[in-house]
Amino acid sequence: LTYLTLVVAMATPLHHVPVQDNSRALPLQPHQWIEDHNVRAAASVTAQSISSTNRKFTTAIESTTKTDQAMLHSESNRQIEVKLQETSSLESEASRQLASTQEELGRLEISMAETEAALQSKNTPIQRVEEWLARRAERPQSEAIRDGVEMAIDALSKALRESVVLLQSTLAAQASEAKRLASAAAALSADIADKQAAIDIDSTTRSIEHARSGSRQEWQYASKGPVVAPEWRGSTTSICGAARQVVAVSARLRGKAAQVVVECARTEAAAKKELLRVHALSINRLRATVAESQQQIAQLDDALAELGRIKASAEAAMAEKEDACAVTTDRLNTRNQRPDRERVHDQAQMALQNELRSLTSAAHELARQIQRCSDDEHRLASAKAKVEEDLAKKEAFLQIEEELISIDIPLGA
Repeated sequence: LTYLTLVVAMATPLHHVPVQDNSRALPLQPHQWIEDHNVRAAASVTAQSISSTNRKFTTAIESTTKTDQAMLHSESNRQIEVKLQETSSLESEASRQLASTQEELGRLEISMAETEAALQSKNTPIQRVEEWLARRAERPQSEAIRDGVEMAIDALSKALRESVVLLQSTLAAQASEAKRLASAAAALSADIADKQAAIDIDSTTRSIEHARSGSRQEWQYASKGPVVAPEWRGSTTSICGAARQVVAVSARLRGKAAQVVVECARTEAAAKKELLRVHALSINRLRATVAESQQQIAQLDDALAELGRIKASAEAAMAEKEDACAVTTDRLNTRNQRPDRERVHDQAQMALQNELRSLTSAAHELARQIQRCSDDEHRLASAKAKVEEDLAKKEAFLQIEEELISIDIPLGA
């Protein structure tokens, strides 16, 4: 008989033959007494038969349920073991992903520190560029031109400020990704904790072989859990998949951040190199201009000295001619004292008059040349003053440019 047949047989009620109580009835007749005895005997035989059958059923049920109990216990332990292995596998997968996520978070934090350092490293160069601009703003008005140095400074300043914007946006993206990594790690940790708790509970369940005190009255079928098996497995898979995606995005972001730092440094280095190049050219040009102005001043000094010597010689010659004119005039005046009969216009008189005319003409010409020398002296002095003024401005400009050499613009993190 199967277990179900035995249960049905046990549930079938026994047919008892009713026994009449005739203690207060009239005395039985002999045939009634025999019938009553026969009824009681038949009932006893029937009861014994049913009892025998029930004992057999009970023994069979006991044997069957004992075998089934062992099989069911073994099957439940096997299923618990399968579940433990599956849970352990998922817990291991989540743990590996958690380690990978935490490792990536550490790398991202290092990358963020590098990006922050690169961002902070722009402060000093920007300040030094401002110092260059402020110092060059002190140039004389005539020298305050928008030259190649000015444009190179602006280009470097622009490169530095664009680097700041790029690094700030990169750092913000890294901070956002760090939060996502932390959230993924927290989700993995929570799932791992749940899996470890489930493993502990299932391990404890597997080790239970005897009922706890007071639990005999509580046995019943447990209700189904809130999550079915596919959803339960998919939860960890989904959490790990999401974490892997975040890790992949973070890794790409780290690469991009490093590329941004390198690209910014390259652009800034190129701008600084160009600035130093045109600045060196500016200094060389100013030094050449200063040297040329100094040479012009020296030449003007030589011209003025030579002009002064010539002017002095002309003035001396003019004085000599004036003295000679005075002598000739005295000689003419002396001859005019001759008696009237002797006051003829002779050759001597004509020679003296011609001498006076020549000397007077020479004196006038020397006077004109002396005036020209004076005019030339004024022009040369004015030219020298202008050159000296321009030289002073160029030297002031050159001094500023040379001072800028000591204002270094450091680049790099």
